[in-house]
Amino acid sequence: MRHLPPISLLLALAPSSVAQTPISGTNIPGFGALQATVAENTPETLLELPPGFKYTVVIRNGAAMSDGNLSPSNADGMGAFQNGNLIRLLRNHERGNGTPLGNAALAYDTLAGGGMTTLDVDPETRLLANSFVSLGGTIRNCAGGVTPWGTWITCEETNLFNAGTQKQHGYSFEVSASANAQVDGNLARRPFLGLLYPEAVAIDPETGIAYITMDTTPSGLFRFVPQQYGRLDLPGRLQMLAIEGAPNFNTATSSVLNVKLPVRWVDVSSPTDEVSYRQNRLVAYNEGAAQGGASIARGEGAWYARNTVYFASTSGGAIGAGQIFALHLKNNDVQALELLFESTDREILDAPDNLCVTPGGNNLILCEDGSGAEYLHLLRRSGNQIYRLAKNIVPGQEGSEWAGAVFSPDGRTLFANLQGPGITFAIWPADGRWGTINN
Repeated sequence: MRHLPPISLLLALAPSSVAQTPISGTNIPGFGALQATVAENTPETLLELPPGFKYTVVIRNGAAMSDGNLSPSNADGMGAFQNGNLIRLLRNHERGNGTPLGNAALAYDTLAGGGMTTLDVDPETRLLANSFVSLGGTIRNCAGGVTPWGTWITCEETNLFNAGTQKQHGYSFEVSASANAQVDGNLARRPFLGLLYPEAVAIDPETGIAYITMDTTPSGLFRFVPQQYGRLDLPGRLQMLAIEGAPNFNTATSSVLNVKLPVRWVDVSSPTDEVSYRQNRLVAYNEGAAQGGASIARGEGAWYARNTVYFASTSGGAIGAGQIFALHLKNNDVQALELLFESTDREILDAPDNLCVTPGGNNLILCEDGSGAEYLHLLRRSGNQIYRLAKNIVPGQEGSEWAGAVFSPDGRTLFANLQGPGITFAIWPADGRWGTINN
């Protein structure tokens, strides 16, 4: 057995707990200052971008889709896949009670207004080629995650069950990227991932283990260990993260930058006890905490890259403005949790939400969901530096959150949503060079 140094010693030996942060608004290295930019396919000026960057409005709230439905509001998390010669986006809609999207006969709950749409985008023009409702009858589809087997996991950020719904909500649902029409919501439900108030999922492609964030305070980081690779519809083992040698570790106030804390996992026995979850949404967290599980302040976006799961703690840190963590899955056979970045000023970063990894696997794109101006940020792993990549200047919607940032499979285009106006954007450098954004 490997003997690990005490957590107190690891933290004491840390060089500093202060992030190396450039002054707010510093340009991305190699790029100029953000400037108001007109869309390529409309006469509107909706974003500020670095010089030489372009964007299109792929679709917006209320636009007619190919299946005859109108594009729903509250666009949120997204996954990107290759669909022949097109880029396919599977897009969440964080909506509550109401009329179900698409075909009510396929809805999970006919009193729930959330769900998903699928968008096919031309990779050259960055214009919409096809669109349709792909899941209906769910609630508050916030983030989720892509899988190595070509599906998108969409998470209901809730534990809702009341007179306004027919069924229990707070589940995760799995939709194939190859589905060319709306799927049956009941068949897509994946109950064994737990009623966790789930936010996002990141899958380790080697093991098929699903790492799940929980958007509450307090919350924990969970993982679902499947009994068969790629089968999230079958029972498995649900566990919560704990820090070895530090029971009930509070990541929001105790983590120190760039210190790798050894991880263990504790079992959660009742992931789908609907009666218990209706009474207390923290059932899974409380069971894990009773065994020493670590506490996180609102776990949100998550993404896998290079043997690491990155995730956001939206309210973490000394001032509650947000933290970014890396869970290293292979570190001499010992998993480790590392704080990569902590905001020390809300002008620098305020409430990171969805996130994704750049195509090279080196850096992170962060979606901001705070107050005031809203940005897409670039977090460069080298030196833990954060910069502004895009600013929302949609008239009357300047405070709307960014969501669903994801790169196309070929790495040429960054897609992202603004939730308030319900706009999906395609963003790219005119010369095709992402430069220091990707390396």
